[in-house]
Amino acid sequence: MAALVSFYGENPIDMPDSSERLYIEQQPLSEASEFEVGYVRHPVSRTRLIPLASYHSQILVEKTNDAIAMLTALGASKIELSYSGKISDQAKADVEILFGVLSFGGNKSDSEHLRGIYQASGDGSHPRALPPLLWIDQPGWRGIIDGRLHGGMREFALTFTYEHDSGVDADLVSNARQAGLRIGGEFRKAHRVSFNLRGEFPPLGDAAPESSAGGQDNVAFMANS
Repeated sequence: MAALVSFYGENPIDMPDSSERLYIEQQPLSEASEFEVGYVRHPVSRTRLIPLASYHSQILVEKTNDAIAMLTALGASKIELSYSGKISDQAKADVEILFGVLSFGGNKSDSEHLRGIYQASGDGSHPRALPPLLWIDQPGWRGIIDGRLHGGMREFALTFTYEHDSGVDADLVSNARQAGLRIGGEFRKAHRVSFNLRGEFPPLGDAAPESSAGGQDNVAFMANS
C-alpha cells in the first residue's frame, strides 16, 4: 500500500472510517509547496514528493531521461530510444502525450511495433563524469557503463520495462479524494511499457575530444518532460 503525504494549516484532517485502507503522513503547512494536495514519496529519492496525479508519468520520464543522459555522458555517437507499440490504445495515447512519436525509418513491420521517441547522432566523444542518475541501478545500465569504460563496447541494445504501480492506482486516488485531498491534476494510471534502447559508441581512441554537448547533434528530443 502506498503512503500519501499531505499538509495542513492549523489541524490535521480527520481520517474517514476506512482509514485502515489509506495511510496519510500529514505535515504542517510550513513544509508544503501546495496545500491539501496528496503526494507520494519518490521510490528512490525519499526526500522528494510527487503529486499523486503525476506519479507514473514523472517516473516514466525520469527513467528515459536518465538513460539518455547516461549514454550521452559515455560519449555515444548514436542513440535511439523507442517503445513497443504492442500495448493498449489508452497506454499508447498516454505515452504519446508525454513523448510524442518519431519515425526512425526501417521496414514497415518494425515500425508497426516500435514507436520512436528519441534519436540522436554525431561523432561521439570520450566518456566524461556521469551526471547524478536516480535510476542507474536499472538492470543492464551498469553493464553498459562498464562495457564502455573497460570493455571496448561499440554497440548496445537494451530493453527496460516500466510496469510497477507501487500501489499508486485508482483505488488510492478514490481514497485520497474521500479523505478530502486533491490529487494535483488528472490521474494517469500505470501502464506496462517496454522501452528499447539502441546505439553505438566510437572507439575510445577515435572519439572526439570531450565537449559540453557530448559530441551529439540532437535531431529529436522528448517534447514534454
